[in-house]
Amino acid sequence: MALTQNSVQTDTILATGALTEKTFIGYDGATCAANAKAVGVAIYDASTGDAASVAISGKLVVTAGGAVAAGDAVASDASGYAVSAASVSATVDAGATAVTSTAANGAIVTVAGGVLPVAINGYARTVASTSGDTIEVDLA
Repeated sequence: MALTQNSVQTDTILATGALTEKTFIGYDGATCAANAKAVGVAIYDASTGDAASVAISGKLVVTAGGAVAAGDAVASDASGYAVSAASVSATVDAGATAVTSTAANGAIVTVAGGVLPVAINGYARTVASTSGDTIEVDLA
């Protein structure tokens, strides 16, 4: 089945580096860094200093950087390719004192205010078997 895209909104940015069609583009106008938030996806190749067309919302075709399953949250790798995002977890130290009753449990602690180590740039709609495959991604 042929992949399709439906770009809902596009923008023009100044390319601060060489841009490759179907890759994530960072807010700095260059190829998106690994795990960074993307402004969108390059619609065409562009050279440094060019006005580059970038799709910033919709369902887009993106080059995968490895195997990706449909439904996976995707992030950018260092080449701007879509890769399955790593799971994020937090550990809260319980302290050294053993808790012997439910009444001794303290208040619930909420961990907030941090920046996640991986920016989710979208969700895969189709499957990639290997690096270089193209997939449909709903931009987040």
